[in-house]
Amino acid sequence: MRGLARLKKILLLFILLVTVKYMHAQQPGITDTTAKKQINILHADKISYKKVDSLNEYQILVGHVAVQQEKTLFYCDSASINTKSNILEAFGKVHINDNDSLHIYSDYLKYLGKEKKATLTGKVSLTDGKGTLTTSKLDYDLNTHIGNYYDGGKVVNGKTVLTSKEGFYYEDTRDVYFKKDVVLTDPEYTIKTDTLLYNTYTGISTFVVPTVITSDSGRKVVKTKDGYYDTKNKKTYFGQRTEIQDGATFIVADEMASDDSTGFGEARGKVIYRDTAQKVTIFANHLNSNRKNSSFLATEKPVMILEQEEGDSLFIAADTMYSARLSDLKKYRNVPVIIESKAQQASDTAISTIKDTASSDEDNTDVITKSIAQKKDTVSALPAIVQRKRPGRKELAVKITDTINTVNDTAIIAANTFTKKDTTVTVKSVDSTIAPPMDSAALVKMAFLKKDMALQNKLSPKDTAANKNDSTNRFFEAYYHVRIFSDSLQAAGDSLFYSGEDSAFRLFKQPIVWARESQVTGDTIYLFTQNKKPSRLYVFENAFTVNKVGTGYYNQIRGRTINGYFKNGNMDYMRAKGNSESIYYAQDEDNKFIGVNKATADIIDMYFEERKPQKVVFRSNLVGTTYPMRQVNHDELRLRGFKWLDDLRPKTKYELFAN
Repeated sequence: MRGLARLKKILLLFILLVTVKYMHAQQPGITDTTAKKQINILHADKISYKKVDSLNEYQILVGHVAVQQEKTLFYCDSASINTKSNILEAFGKVHINDNDSLHIYSDYLKYLGKEKKATLTGKVSLTDGKGTLTTSKLDYDLNTHIGNYYDGGKVVNGKTVLTSKEGFYYEDTRDVYFKKDVVLTDPEYTIKTDTLLYNTYTGISTFVVPTVITSDSGRKVVKTKDGYYDTKNKKTYFGQRTEIQDGATFIVADEMASDDSTGFGEARGKVIYRDTAQKVTIFANHLNSNRKNSSFLATEKPVMILEQEEGDSLFIAADTMYSARLSDLKKYRNVPVIIESKAQQASDTAISTIKDTASSDEDNTDVITKSIAQKKDTVSALPAIVQRKRPGRKELAVKITDTINTVNDTAIIAANTFTKKDTTVTVKSVDSTIAPPMDSAALVKMAFLKKDMALQNKLSPKDTAANKNDSTNRFFEAYYHVRIFSDSLQAAGDSLFYSGEDSAFRLFKQPIVWARESQVTGDTIYLFTQNKKPSRLYVFENAFTVNKVGTGYYNQIRGRTINGYFKNGNMDYMRAKGNSESIYYAQDEDNKFIGVNKATADIIDMYFEERKPQKVVFRSNLVGTTYPMRQVNHDELRLRGFKWLDDLRPKTKYELFAN
């Protein structure tokens, strides 16, 4: 029995030993990490040993010291290694070579071999082959390959220098995360922020907090909260309502991108562009620009504001707006300039004379030249013109003649034709050679502009007219659903062209202009401005003006062309030429209607006072009839082509933004 019990014990012990051995065989091999993390000595001129206690035993290395841990090499003048704790302290000309991809230099190093963490002090320098980081103290983790400093540091990457109070370096991605009082200095710009991410390999700076970027000696300032700046490729992206002040120009948008190498820029989302020098503001949802040729293209509900000194700003809305240098446009398109000549100045004098004498019994009108009546509406009908010299334009070799004469004019003032309520008046002009003030059609030789939005891809980036003033060397185009609003004037049309050289707005395809209670229509309308206020209005072909004087009562003038003149921004005088017709409601001193006159003449003039029509003067070949108010069906008293288009008229500036 005793033998059997003993045998059982031996068998049980054998099974236990086999099981333990089997279990041990099933476990994966255990790596001796302690051996791998051990700091090994490669070289030293002198080596000594010192034991302090059971926990501290040192190897003392002096002279050209080189030690290694895994793939990391350490160099210094002298060092001590605690073999118990695996801690290395290095002194003098410390150099860490981490797998030949990163090099760190310092005066002193304390390295925890087990944790693979280093603390370096005294003229610390870290380089990854692209950028160099310098600081007075650096903590570096060789496990994560992340270094950080908290006492101020600087990174130099080519010509770019970055400084901050705190910084974190990531070797794997070559990113440096700067915090607190961050300043990036580059030959072309300076960045100031509280937090910045910079990549030493790509040279891209990324912004995540409020950031200010200045360039051009402080002329250009960017304020952003989000985005990046690619220093190598000169590309930028900004988000979160970035603001850019560039000299006299200011722009803000939800997001913006630019390429300095090409000059192209793009802004999206509630874009506001303002030029304080030109007093121009643009609102749009999408704006493309080219800095090299000073052009821009605004789309997605753009609105332009032309500010005036007295506050009556001009608002313009359209589907698309484009602007660039006029000198560049002339390389690809014929842009005739409407010249204000001496004859036109003489025309102004004649108009003033007519207005002063029109109320007399014998209406005397100055004649500009006898030949005008013989050669109507042609450029050759201006023998007394010497055009003003302009850069690049030859002076017309025209001989000046003094043929001004004074003759009688039997122009009839509508208010004076009413003798009795039931009287019908037919009047013929005594002298059919009376010359009107100079017609704008004779001053303009214009080829209609083609709608070429592809022009922006053709314009040369070179400025061939650098000596020209920028305000005159610009043009502006608006396409489709053009609408204009100011307190004194409104307009609408299919398309618009504006030239800074002659300060003229050209409206095409069913254009309409409203001024107070007056409406002007025609095939094409030119609106000239002076100091950004309307000064002249020229209507070409099928010209028609309507003035509402009461409910259902409309003064009407129809002609081939109409010229209008403004005074202090308000309509002052209007002339219709070419088979002119009119319907005019006469009023007495108490503004009561006393009759309506329907007439035809070669020329019809309308004069305004306090923004209202006061009188009508007919010149040459007048045939007119005066009707009492009760004898006329006023709803049917309309000239051919009459349209009252008040529904198309913008009533407030806010309508332009709403659309």
